Amino acid sequence: MRLLLLLSILCLNSSLSFAIEKDISSKDDAELDRIFAELNQEEQQKIRERRAIEAYSKAIEQREREHHQQTKKRSTYRSESEEEFQIYAAKFHNLINDSIDLDMNQPFECRINIKLIPTTDGFIVRKVTMLYDNGHCKHIPEAIETLLFPMPKNRELVRQFKDINISLQNNKLLASEQPYR
Repeated sequence: MRLLLLLSILCLNSSLSFAIEKDISSKDDAELDRIFAELNQEEQQKIRERRAIEAYSKAIEQREREHHQQTKKRSTYRSESEEEFQIYAAKFHNLINDSIDLDMNQPFECRINIKLIPTTDGFIVRKVTMLYDNGHCKHIPEAIETLLFPMPKNRELVRQFKDINISLQNNKLLASEQPYR
């Protein structure tokens, strides 16, 4: 009987131990499942945050590329426009220099304002005004009034060339006036 009692206690103890183990195991499994679920949620949140940061970074990079391209286009346009301006300014300068006859042996200074009107053939002179003359430039307005100036294709340059201010001067000192070295 003792043996039976001992055996039943052992069996009961064993099944109780198994039941306790099973209960602990199921609690541990539930806790582990909860922990893994939290970790999974945290990982998913980190993934979403990382994707949001990557999307934001890509958007910023795209804006910077677009801004750089626009700046480059504007810079290219400006440099082309400036180059065209310089070309036409040189043409105007040469045309004016070829049309006027100044005594280069005499020092002179004069400032002239030329108002131009755009036409299909180029610019024609509307008005020439002497802003300053030390006495040697009186004939210049008559010489300039007959000129036909070339017209640039760029509308902004056409607008800029409608009103021109020119300073002509020759500060050449006569041989007797040159300083000694």
